[in-house]
Amino acid sequence: MQEIDEFSQRGPRQRTTGNTCGVPKRKRNHIVKDVPELLNNAQIFAFTSQTEGFQNALAEALAQGCACISYDCITGSSKLISDGENGLLVELDNEAEYFEKLSLLIQDEDLRKRFSLFSHTSVEKYGFKNILSMYDGLIKTCGTST
Repeated sequence: MQEIDEFSQRGPRQRTTGNTCGVPKRKRNHIVKDVPELLNNAQIFAFTSQTEGFQNALAEALAQGCACISYDCITGSSKLISDGENGLLVELDNEAEYFEKLSLLIQDEDLRKRFSLFSHTSVEKYGFKNILSMYDGLIKTCGTST
């Protein structure tokens, strides 16, 4: 109950992140306004969510060339990451594997560079032009089926 009370006093812009794999809690006191710039300066994007639909944050990180690691959520992650080719996937709920693979990613600069080179390919199909083309095709199909 104390944590809930502390959150309500701090407000939504100051949240405490979780304590996973021995990493201490920290406070986040700001809103990031330029996500592409932030991701462009990052080498690794560690996505810890285990339940997502389509992971926009993961797609943005891949588009900016980050070496990514993610739990293999039922939907999404494996559509964006091919394990060992453009990032790392971890079995759901396996914190030990996540920690091991993240440690590898931190220590292996060549692996990060290789993932960064291939990170763009998995998100190209979700680019604006491709999505617009799919919608255009759908609209044309709907128009001819009546």
